[in-house]
Amino acid sequence: MVRKSFFAFGLLMIVNQAKSQELNWAYSYLQTSTQQETSYRISSNHNDLFVIAGKGIKNINLDVVSGTTGYESGESFIAVYNKDAEIQWKVDGVDQFSHTKYGYNVFMDEDDNVYAMGRYSGSLDFDPGPNNVTINAGPTGAMYVQKFDQTGKFLWVKVVPLFGIPEQADMKSNGNLVVGGNNFGNTPITLSNSDSIKIEPGLFVLEFAPNGDL
Repeated sequence: MVRKSFFAFGLLMIVNQAKSQELNWAYSYLQTSTQQETSYRISSNHNDLFVIAGKGIKNINLDVVSGTTGYESGESFIAVYNKDAEIQWKVDGVDQFSHTKYGYNVFMDEDDNVYAMGRYSGSLDFDPGPNNVTINAGPTGAMYVQKFDQTGKFLWVKVVPLFGIPEQADMKSNGNLVVGGNNFGNTPITLSNSDSIKIEPGLFVLEFAPNGDL
């Protein structure tokens, strides 16, 4: 079996055949200004889909194959593509370059669900759809994990009062999401079974059940 690896850097998306090192395709996002776009995280389901989290300054067309205008984004975005770079769905993401909202990570599991992670301060509506799921981060800010289903529908968000950055994510065989990163303060958090633990400065690892329980 030949494993495909996905890479994104700036405007360019490339798919490489790891065995033959042949370039399958390359696309650039369309832009309407001299300001460029960027991608800051990419993940795949290890089959035929991959997700990009990125940001555009002006309207960029995320549909790089057909060139239609239905997927324009002027801010941060989460976009899912198939193996031929055909867009499957797109939602607005949390802006990592804002002074109050930071999106650091995105992860796709083998069932095509997408998890977006970051930290923020103040209040933020985590549902990019018509519903309002606004949560206040508290006085020191908080970390968040959002979950979207295979169609881009928002499922849930878990806010953890950590002064930390979720830098890495992976999934265990039981379907639980494991998130690791760096914490900058002494923070008590409460688990789903009501146990309370203190996360000290340095490395942290959190485990979330498929329904968002910590």
